[in-house]
Amino acid sequence: MKAAATDSLKKCATMLGVGLYLYNGDKSLHDLELKKSAKGRSEPPLNKRTPENGGNGQGRITNRQLHIKTRSSLKIHPWGPRKGARYLCLAPFFVAQIRKEENNMTLSVVKQTKERKIEPHLHFSYSQLSTYLICPMKYAHQYVWATPWETKPVALPFGKAIHKAVEMFYKKLKAEEEIISVDELIATFEAVFTTEIDKTDIEITFKNGEDLKSIRQQGIELIKIFHSQARPQKIVAVEFPFSVKAPDIINGGGDLPVRLEGVFDLVESDSEGNYAVVELKTSGQRFSSLRLEHDLQATVYSYAMAKMKVATSENSCLVRYDVLLKTKKPEFVQYFVSRTELDHQRLVHLINHVLKAIENRIFYRQTGWQCGDCQFKKACFSS
Repeated sequence: MKAAATDSLKKCATMLGVGLYLYNGDKSLHDLELKKSAKGRSEPPLNKRTPENGGNGQGRITNRQLHIKTRSSLKIHPWGPRKGARYLCLAPFFVAQIRKEENNMTLSVVKQTKERKIEPHLHFSYSQLSTYLICPMKYAHQYVWATPWETKPVALPFGKAIHKAVEMFYKKLKAEEEIISVDELIATFEAVFTTEIDKTDIEITFKNGEDLKSIRQQGIELIKIFHSQARPQKIVAVEFPFSVKAPDIINGGGDLPVRLEGVFDLVESDSEGNYAVVELKTSGQRFSSLRLEHDLQATVYSYAMAKMKVATSENSCLVRYDVLLKTKKPEFVQYFVSRTELDHQRLVHLINHVLKAIENRIFYRQTGWQCGDCQFKKACFSS
């Protein structure tokens, strides 16, 4: 029975395209976790930053992730939330329903607690939501059908290398209260970038006029300007994962059996203890006011912080975009945005209906600019 339930969970999670996370109380993540308050329970921390699809990076769930210690008391029930119950839903999702808990907590640095029990559940991220909205067919190729990548845009290894260098900068500043040298940051960028390029066994695509040498030099220039201008307030957390529930507004009552999850690049606080989420971006142009007003990533982050009861205000959280502009003269620009409770309600509505569309396998091509460096272009247009 245990093996059958585990196998069913694996198959359905892969089919649906949402990720499967298993928490086991790993002692990493810089000893940071969500500390439960007097009336609430903490959300379990993620063991490490995993691919956005929750699997092995290509839409599949790894065997390591499926090492589940299923208890003999696990009961099988049909679709629908039941208070205080622990069960696997048979349809339309296979998911381990966790005992309902209040999201009433604060962010703090605490000592490592005892190892937690492994709890399997499905997740949905901003990256998955954004992918579906840009092109449902691409979502299906990446998260449902596990179609092998045909190419890889150079922006992916470039972005990862930039993020790793910046992560190192913040971790050093938080742990030792000193700024790492620019040479060390550049060395980190170059090492990660080289490693990511070397381990790629498919074609790497470039935009017009780009090559590895120019991209590498551009990264070095961006690292230099970041090092000279980035001066955060009090650093609370670096690469901090979150996992929150969202209400099921279609079926009515209870929460979705899929958690909204992601990772904050940086969490800061001011002298009064107000939190702000910081997201690092690289961009070829400045952000427009329209983008800042409607960007879903800021809404997701604000909603998550509000659900965790650590928002800047009662129902919202300040989000800052730290943008490294890849222009002829590189710049470091910061944009501050906030979201309202109405924005959160619209996000919940969108997530519910996108998940419903995925459940009904509504996957169609959305042709346009997004086809330019799509990793599944040949597969998409050959079917």
